[in-house]
Amino acid sequence: MVEPYTLDVPRRADPYPYYAELRREEPVHYSPVEDIWVLTRFDDCMAAFSDPHVWSSQRRGNLLNDLPERIGRTLGTTDPPRHTFARRLVNKAFTPRTVAGLEPLIRGESAALHDAACAKGTFEYVHDISAPLNARILGAMFGVPESEFLRVRGWLDDFFVRDKPEPGREPRQVVAMRELRAYVDTLVEARLQDPGDDLMSAMLAAREDGESLTHEQVAVTTMTFLTAGFESTNNLFTNMVHALAEVPDIHARLRADPSAPPTATPTPSPTPIASTSTGPAAGTSASVTAPTSASARRSGGCSHGWPSRTSSPVPARWPSTWTAPYASARPTSVASSAST
Repeated sequence: MVEPYTLDVPRRADPYPYYAELRREEPVHYSPVEDIWVLTRFDDCMAAFSDPHVWSSQRRGNLLNDLPERIGRTLGTTDPPRHTFARRLVNKAFTPRTVAGLEPLIRGESAALHDAACAKGTFEYVHDISAPLNARILGAMFGVPESEFLRVRGWLDDFFVRDKPEPGREPRQVVAMRELRAYVDTLVEARLQDPGDDLMSAMLAAREDGESLTHEQVAVTTMTFLTAGFESTNNLFTNMVHALAEVPDIHARLRADPSAPPTATPTPSPTPIASTSTGPAAGTSASVTAPTSASARRSGGCSHGWPSRTSSPVPARWPSTWTAPYASARPTSVASSAST
């Protein structure tokens, strides 16, 4: 019998063997501890993501223990047609030309942080490179002055916390969301008065059939990109560096020709090294709005090699909540020679 899934699983140093066991033994797994169902196969989750009539992001949000203040207000917590309309307008701001214009900034910031870290000899990759690079890029994208981003970063970190607060105190994530929203509101008002060359201004200017995004939609969309972008990209950077350090031949090939990434690579150790996730927000969830007997398919975090795409039987009546977990991990120190 498979050990019941708990919200502490993503905090493990190496959760991937457990995910592999779930896919192998119970790809549609019910956890009596958390009262949720966990899908761990690719096609199962793709089926859930692709059917908003049955799987709702708007009913209870798209994070486990999602904040009520978010539900129904963000791109990730709305269903069609509201989601479709807002996404079309947001996409008008994220044109290839807009994103390509960030390349000089990204290259310049990367080089500056790299040089400063290497000058120290030994450095902490998350603290010295990944987090500040991510923060500066996001700040530039949405017009957050660098001088203010240190304060914003604290709210972004706290947003994903789901620890119990001390008696008489508000949860950190609730405080973070309120403070971040108040700050973003001031940015929206400033862009309405004086548009700039940033994505928030582009969202405010986007039009379709005479309709535009409201102040509320621009504010919550900006918050979504700041929170989700900071978390996921920070994890991407750190785990990518760890993988390259563990497979030196890939690192050497990429340095020799960065324009031609390998198409077939050895699988590094599954142990990830860094994440800002601190609690059960580390996952994606949806809620069922109607009974279904469809056979779903899917694959979640993989241990060794690619996840399987094998179909799996599912209950005749799906549960009220499911989650597609992913792993978080711990920061580490990296010698400068590993990052050159």
